[in-house]
Amino acid sequence: MLIRGIDAKGQGFDLFSKQVHVRMAEGGLRDGKIVPEAMSRGIKCLKEYRELIDELGVDNIIAFGTSVFRDAKNARLFVEEGTAILDSDIEIISGEREAQLIWKGVMNSMAKPISKPYLILDIGGGSIELIIGVKRKILWWQSLPLGGLRLAARFQRHDPISQDEIEELRGFLDEQLVEVKKQLALHKPKTLIGAAGSFETLSKMEHVNILNKAFPEFSTYVSIKPDHFYDLAKLLKKSSQLEMREIPGIDNFRIPLMPVSVILIESILGLSSFTEMAYSDFSMKEGIFFEYIEQNF
Repeated sequence: MLIRGIDAKGQGFDLFSKQVHVRMAEGGLRDGKIVPEAMSRGIKCLKEYRELIDELGVDNIIAFGTSVFRDAKNARLFVEEGTAILDSDIEIISGEREAQLIWKGVMNSMAKPISKPYLILDIGGGSIELIIGVKRKILWWQSLPLGGLRLAARFQRHDPISQDEIEELRGFLDEQLVEVKKQLALHKPKTLIGAAGSFETLSKMEHVNILNKAFPEFSTYVSIKPDHFYDLAKLLKKSSQLEMREIPGIDNFRIPLMPVSVILIESILGLSSFTEMAYSDFSMKEGIFFEYIEQNF
């Protein structure tokens, strides 16, 4: 949840944010449904959010659902109950709209747009969104059901992840990323920008464990050295979940997804000649906010 204020000039400023990892895609959507435990966690979270919304006197609520709600057979049950709790419609957005909102959020995280082609990657629990752009223009986008929870449920059976599981996942990703590889060859982006999520964890880990610096909490766009990423990926792949809890910079709720996430990032980096990486603190929620500003001010 992101709560932002708007001043008289239509400029936004943060008031409050909260993230609860409810794991709606738990089990990789087995049988094509949201499992009851995940449904309960999600409803409980919305009730807690509603209390905070009321306490802070929010004027407008914009609620939306992504990959899990596009795919799950029983998503309607959650949406109906969630709409009643929030007293606001929950919009189930398409993969295309999700990609556009992520792009809008990332664009607003930069001091100035990148003049050469870049690839934005957002890793969610149910899907990933990939956007190739140049300056302030989208050249191509794709949404794929390769989110961290889906990949972990399907491919990680050991802790730490085994070499056989790593190779199985890499082979699967090679099959799934054929069109991505084709588009990367066409547009030749050099910069991979990770939108929030796992990339925030990687940036925190880089600062604390390699750069020996405090993580820049109020920066919206932070560079990540590719060599440092590969060092961190190696560490995460060989570490058990218990061992990861002892590594500075990792939020506990992200631990189960980090091994498959870095393998996914490695696979995408291997499809083109990337020379730069960065983390954007702004993603889809911020994209929704900036869209609202554009439409109302």
